[in-house]
Amino acid sequence: MLNGCNGPGSRRKAAVLGKAARGFHGSCGMPIAVVPAMDVLNVADVTRIAVDAAREQSEALEVIGVTLSAGGGDYVEVLLSMHGCSLPPCQMSLGVFRNMPEPELRAEFAKKLRRHLEEHHRE
Repeated sequence: MLNGCNGPGSRRKAAVLGKAARGFHGSCGMPIAVVPAMDVLNVADVTRIAVDAAREQSEALEVIGVTLSAGGGDYVEVLLSMHGCSLPPCQMSLGVFRNMPEPELRAEFAKKLRRHLEEHHRE
């Protein structure tokens, strides 16, 4: 039998709006774990990471901009251009979330960039 203390997602209830929660569960009195708030990388950090990851994939890639989602959320779009491109589209936009540690964001962006480049070369 499931109740408010051991039901699906009960541990996730400790995190509210990205802030750490402390205290006790209201229906059974069990302690609620402290969930640290995740730092969000700023636009300059995201740009630096994207530039580095793009250079690792191809010297022809240039990051031309990073734009925040409406409302200032954690989602960003990284705009790239491929110099010497003969098969349009020669510009691309890759979306990533910036609420993760730098190594994870770098890996996620590089994975999406590789996937996009592989698909572009198959066309």
